[in-house]
Amino acid sequence: MTIPRKRGRPMGTAPNREHDQRLLRQAVRNLIFGLSPNATGAFRSLLDEDDPEFPAVLRRLQRQWQQHGEQYLEEARRDAFAQRWLFDADQLEKASPEFSRVVDTFAASSIGQAVLRRYGQDGMPADPLSLGIVTLWDEIVRHSAIGPLHAEELFKQAYAGWSATGLEPDEAFLRRFAELCLAQADRLKTHADASAGNGNSKQDHVSAAVQREVHDDGR
Repeated sequence: MTIPRKRGRPMGTAPNREHDQRLLRQAVRNLIFGLSPNATGAFRSLLDEDDPEFPAVLRRLQRQWQQHGEQYLEEARRDAFAQRWLFDADQLEKASPEFSRVVDTFAASSIGQAVLRRYGQDGMPADPLSLGIVTLWDEIVRHSAIGPLHAEELFKQAYAGWSATGLEPDEAFLRRFAELCLAQADRLKTHADASAGNGNSKQDHVSAAVQREVHDDGR
C-alpha cells in the first residue's frame, strides 16, 4: 500500500523560521530588561513599520508568542539566572581566590553535589552562590574539616579508626601527629600571608577571620 505524500512544505522548514526565532529572542530580552511593556511593543520596536511586510510579520510573531511565549520567557529567565551566578563567581575569585577554591572544591565533591541538589529543583543542583555566602559557608563547615567547629568530633572519629586491632594510639604517636598538624597549619598560614603580601587577595585563607566575616554579613 502506497501512502500518499502530503502536499505542502515539510514541517519545521517554514521560510521565516530562523528570522522569526531571532526576533522572538530579541523581544524576550527587551521584556526581561524592561525595555518594552509587552510582547507586541517589543515586536514593534524591532520591526520597520514602513515595511510593507510589517503587518504580516507582526501577526505571525504574535501567533507564535501566543503559542510559545511562556517557554521563551522561562528559558530567558534561566539563562539570566545562570549568568548572574557566573558573574558572582568571577567576582568572588578576584576578591578571595582561596575561598573561591574552597567553594569550587566543595561543589565538585559528591557530598557537595548532594547538598546542592537539596537546594536545587527537578533533581538539578543549585549553583553554590545562589545559597548566599552565609548558608553556603555553614554547609561547607558542616560537611568539611574546616574551622574549629568540627575538629573535636572529627578527632574522635579519627582516634577510633587509627587502629584496626583495638589498641589505642600511644603517646609517641599522638605527639608526633600533633607536630605534623602544627607544621601543616604553619604552612597554610605562610601561604596565606604570602598571598596577602602580594596583593592577590585581602584575605586568601579560609580561617577564623573568614568565619567572623561571613557571620557578620549574616547579621
